[in-house]
Amino acid sequence: MKSSVQKQITAAFFAAIILLSLSPGASATIEEDIEVSIDIRPCSTINNVNTNSGGLIPVAILTTNNFDAGDVVPGTVKFGPAEAEAQRSLMQDVDKDGDLDLLLWFLVQDTGIEVSGPVTLTGETKAGNDFTGTDNVFVNVGYGPYNEIEV
Repeated sequence: MKSSVQKQITAAFFAAIILLSLSPGASATIEEDIEVSIDIRPCSTINNVNTNSGGLIPVAILTTNNFDAGDVVPGTVKFGPAEAEAQRSLMQDVDKDGDLDLLLWFLVQDTGIEVSGPVTLTGETKAGNDFTGTDNVFVNVGYGPYNEIEV
């Protein structure tokens, strides 16, 4: 048995199909998130994250030929499994290619990062378009540079 919400969604879906079929030249598009380039810990070859740190982790959204980082609404950006919010942001040429990138800082403990691997950042542009970017991290639990206990 369908709930009232499911019935409303179904009705809205069929209404949209009927309207599209009645409108000459009408088309429906499903927009996908824009894929952006990000760099966790810019200028670092290993994206170490100390999960025991109370510090901040920098993440850059890079301006490319297909995306202008200046179009990002910083308040909409979320990072990591726990979708941490940026503590601060700054436009800066992080990758030294002559254009401005968006550099954001997140509290490590707010990110929800627990294991090494890919971490995703999401957000919205000023035009209302959603975007997503992914980079890899290496989790360091605070014992040494490569999760080894120093003796």
